[in-house]
Amino acid sequence: MVTIETMDAQMRMVRHYRVDDKGKPVSLRDDSVLASAQDFTCATCLKLMRGIARYRRLERQALLGESAKKLIVLANRVYVPLANELSFIVQFLSQLNPQVNLNWPEVIEIGGTRWDQVSAMRDVVNQTNYGRWDAILDLRERIEWHRRLIQPEVDTIQNVQDLLKKTIADGNKRNLSSVIALLQTKVLLQVNALLVSLDIALLTDFSTLLPKARPSKVTLNLDMQAIEDDCVWLIHEAISHNRLFYQAEGYLYLALAHAFERKHSLSLGRRETLAHQIRETVARGKAICHLHPDQTPGLLPQLDSVVAMLNKSTVHTVITSRERFAAISNMALELQESEKWYHCVHGHLFTIAECGDGHLCPECDAHFEL
Repeated sequence: MVTIETMDAQMRMVRHYRVDDKGKPVSLRDDSVLASAQDFTCATCLKLMRGIARYRRLERQALLGESAKKLIVLANRVYVPLANELSFIVQFLSQLNPQVNLNWPEVIEIGGTRWDQVSAMRDVVNQTNYGRWDAILDLRERIEWHRRLIQPEVDTIQNVQDLLKKTIADGNKRNLSSVIALLQTKVLLQVNALLVSLDIALLTDFSTLLPKARPSKVTLNLDMQAIEDDCVWLIHEAISHNRLFYQAEGYLYLALAHAFERKHSLSLGRRETLAHQIRETVARGKAICHLHPDQTPGLLPQLDSVVAMLNKSTVHTVITSRERFAAISNMALELQESEKWYHCVHGHLFTIAECGDGHLCPECDAHFEL
């Protein structure tokens, strides 16, 4: 509400108006000149408001913070159901008996891009086990659609990044780096890891169908380079942005890709090379889990299971543990309900359930003070 008192606080009205004994304006002074912005004062505390630009920066910073928080909340709201659905479908496929079919081709080529690999396997499965992959391929399409939506070049995210450029012009570099890391890596790592997990599930399920193939001898030529490259990308991006969970998860999926290739390799030398790579990859993932158990829930037993596969010369899909899903679900719930957000030295935004003298970032294990 604007009153004479608040107007006087802002403009020092006596400089511009003649006032009566009660302080009310009666006429305009002839020499009245509007006060400059540097003479404005706050109506509440009466302090000078010389740094108007400073308040615009604060407004932009608040907008960026809220945008980042909403992005995290919405991303988890989409991710959790997709991840749970993938786990359910993988379990269903593992219990679904394959059909004995005579329509298997004698030679199957699986290579090229990841979509080329999926398409090649889909065509064979539709001929030999029609309908088996309907649910999981529908899920893959939805995950891919979600991944395209959260690419940095999408308008919604681009608008926030344009705002970030204005913020850095005002000298707020720390806010810029943290929010860009959030926008371009947190959600992208999450959904790309889920997509890699699904494609490995397709590969391993396809492998379980081969023993039922007729004719009994089917030549399977594999080129796993595309999925291995994506696993390496996942690991490198996670390392560069201090995302411990996705580092360990990337090592897990890379080891699974090597294990699948090893199972179907006919070269003894290549099999030995892949076995060494599997052990080395698993060891790196386990080292992260041992050092940061709170940041990598559920991954250690999955990495151990890959070594067990190697010893038994078998490959099966690693289903995300209930411990990990419980952590994700609880995190999504906390993000939606919490009003207090914190960020660590690496710019990771998060909430905490309980107060204390100090806490560790759930992403990178960095210490921060409340």
